[in-house]
Amino acid sequence: MRPASSLAAALCILGLAVPALADTRVINGTLDASDPTMPVVAITAPNCTAQGVFPVHFDAYPFFVTEDGTYDFEMTSTGSTPGFASLYLMDETFDPAAAFPSCLAGDNGVDPVGFSLALTANTRYFVVPFDDQFDQPGGSYTLTIEGPGVIVVENIGLTPTIPTLSQWGLGLLAGLLALWGAATVRHRRAA
Repeated sequence: MRPASSLAAALCILGLAVPALADTRVINGTLDASDPTMPVVAITAPNCTAQGVFPVHFDAYPFFVTEDGTYDFEMTSTGSTPGFASLYLMDETFDPAAAFPSCLAGDNGVDPVGFSLALTANTRYFVVPFDDQFDQPGGSYTLTIEGPGVIVVENIGLTPTIPTLSQWGLGLLAGLLALWGAATVRHRRAA
């Protein structure tokens, strides 16, 4: 085998060893009286069922993903009432004044709340933590989003995960480069 074709074969094999790009985003926030309000959307997890009228404080994070696939959303919250916060996922038409038509999923169960949903690459979504208590006590929350592609959350300065090789992949790369080097030396001696 010629050295150039050996290198090409090595790079093709190495491509099989590169792990799939997956991402995790963690968003920490607080909900309190300074946040905007929206009429609550009723939930029978994970389905959004109706538009309510009771105003709830919320945060909205616009985001998109770079790969089609199933993404997992999980949130925990602490405050004067532990587990006070619940979670919505809205499509790109999200309007806080009338959110029910754009609600794709929600959970208002026991802490942690969350759901999994298939998302389409390069489509804008909104993940919306909200205070789900009648007295709106507020508190802090930690929201985690995980999935097969890069998760780009707008306006909070998160950088995408850079893929790296595993130890097995690095070992394979070193072995392939050694084989290529040996083939090159052999080819030069023969010439």
